[in-house]
Amino acid sequence: MDAFAGEPEPHPGSHPVADDNIHAASGFPIADLVDAPEKFAPFGHPDPDLFQSALAALGISLDGLRNLTTASCKQFNATYTDNQAVAYFSVAGIGRPGFPPTCALLLLFQQYMLTDEVNEANDGLVTLSSAQWGHFDQNAWPADHIDEVGTNLDTLGPTAFSWLAKYDLMVSAVEWKDSQGAQ
Repeated sequence: MDAFAGEPEPHPGSHPVADDNIHAASGFPIADLVDAPEKFAPFGHPDPDLFQSALAALGISLDGLRNLTTASCKQFNATYTDNQAVAYFSVAGIGRPGFPPTCALLLLFQQYMLTDEVNEANDGLVTLSSAQWGHFDQNAWPADHIDEVGTNLDTLGPTAFSWLAKYDLMVSAVEWKDSQGAQ
């Protein structure tokens, strides 16, 4: 393989989505359900593994979210360095044009990442700076994270975003770079 083109991914980590939702100190509900279920004691005494059990019953693991934390990505990138013979291409999404900028499921994450604490354009899961790796396409995609792979989570149907055309452009960039013999 002499080139790799990837969908918007959190190369250095997906702060704040992964970091804040895994670490109990962040105060986010998902983190508390996972790491500190005793905080919900005023509402009853939940089984400490209640949330994990419910996710497991649905076949959902939080390991993927844990793998996207800044610390985990830093460790991964230190262990698995880029192959100098491979040209890496990346892109980023910045949300849909108009309102809402993301599907309903991602809207709170997307809005939080626009607050003063983070203040960065994003696709609802990955910030613009976190998606950059190798040759970065400065033309951010007008799509949320799920639109970028052709699905509209609000309708469970195809997205209005021309995702296949965007991937065709990525492949063309890879082919052009390969024809130039450049890294």
